[in-house]
Amino acid sequence: MSVSDWVAELREAFEAEFGTESPRIGALATVDDAGRPRVRSVVCRNVEEDGTLWVASDARSEKNREARAHPFGEIAFWLPTLREQFRVAGSLRISAMGDRRDRVWAELSDASRALFFWPPPGGPIREDAELPDRVDVSTQIPGTFELLVLKADRVDHLDLNEHPHRRRIWRADRSWAVREVNP
Repeated sequence: MSVSDWVAELREAFEAEFGTESPRIGALATVDDAGRPRVRSVVCRNVEEDGTLWVASDARSEKNREARAHPFGEIAFWLPTLREQFRVAGSLRISAMGDRRDRVWAELSDASRALFFWPPPGGPIREDAELPDRVDVSTQIPGTFELLVLKADRVDHLDLNEHPHRRRIWRADRSWAVREVNP
């Protein structure tokens, strides 16, 4: 087995569930400084051949602080039409420079790019704050724009279509060999 087995399955499932235009929304779990789990919805911008997932994120956000302090996470994707769930776990790192970041910035909508020019997430609302509703792709990428990069080391796939349900787990420390487990 290889990483490409589960990557191909995840990409095919994304295509079937979301098509080419819809965002691939998952729930990212991190851990805060008190050791408590934190979960929020994120958009997966890309799945690389090696199983690395990219998520655009604000450098000032809690998830970025948590990823820096505790560099592990998991993204769960529930695909309701397919009745399948993928959970991708691994190490998290922040990417604040490079071609990958530039490419994701260019792929964002004008409205999504504008959010990186707003006041910090979770901060108090200010009446005088400037909140642009659109930012053109030609605008210089602000320092607030970063990528969360999840390097997978474990993938758990649950398929609820079969009876009995089917669950498979791939692990990097087992050369990505798949193991069937009880759902």
